[in-house]
Amino acid sequence: MLRSMDRPAGIASARQQLLTANRRLAAWYAEEPGLSLFQEERAALEAHLPDVFGFYLLQLGGPAVFASLLSDSRVRWKCYVGVDDAPSGAAVYAESESLPIAGDSVDAILLPHTLDFSADPHQLLREVDRVLIAEGHLLILGFNPWSLWGLWRMMRKHAGQTPWDGQFVSQRRLHDWLSLLGFDVTHVHSLFRQPPFSSPRLPRILPKVRLAPGAAYLVHARKRVSTLTPVGPLVRKIGGLIGSGVTEPTP
Repeated sequence: MLRSMDRPAGIASARQQLLTANRRLAAWYAEEPGLSLFQEERAALEAHLPDVFGFYLLQLGGPAVFASLLSDSRVRWKCYVGVDDAPSGAAVYAESESLPIAGDSVDAILLPHTLDFSADPHQLLREVDRVLIAEGHLLILGFNPWSLWGLWRMMRKHAGQTPWDGQFVSQRRLHDWLSLLGFDVTHVHSLFRQPPFSSPRLPRILPKVRLAPGAAYLVHARKRVSTLTPVGPLVRKIGGLIGSGVTEPTP
């Protein structure tokens, strides 16, 4: 595992907050309704990951449990990048907003609710744009603020509880951000039309709930090919994922 260098106390505190949020979200996914949502998100990812291929696939942040799904991709090397430990396989210990990764070196990136809990989602997406190759794949899972779950989040009695303490980035806002960075959205899936609560009246209201917008979404985007004329030959160096000047792997 790679470990980043010591940081100022303020950054260390922000990292600890993110680590706490990730672990709370992972615990939430282990129980209902998070468990059922994970099953649906996994099915959606399994439909897309086999079409993602290349040399490097990264999961940036989010619950480490999603790293177990990366094996469904034909990408040669998969890695979890975050402040938490991956359950298995390769891992890089770093913030998603400041990646120790070489530019134009990654074939695909998965953001499983990473934007929902990022302190700077714009910077995170800029880093994604920097490290992805042209035509690289970007898979984003997010909570839908314009859903029953979004309304549930707005209720004050749930303040400070995970995942309701996330920022819930809307699809429209996400599409705007991606368009400005030069990404084309190829697929959008609305997921999990179930209420975020249990109630004795649930069997009666469930048919109406299923007509409501999904609680979450999966966005699959591709980075556009640059139209700029390069100066000199462009050669992609295989094995150059980690940029120069970063800390060496710990034993």
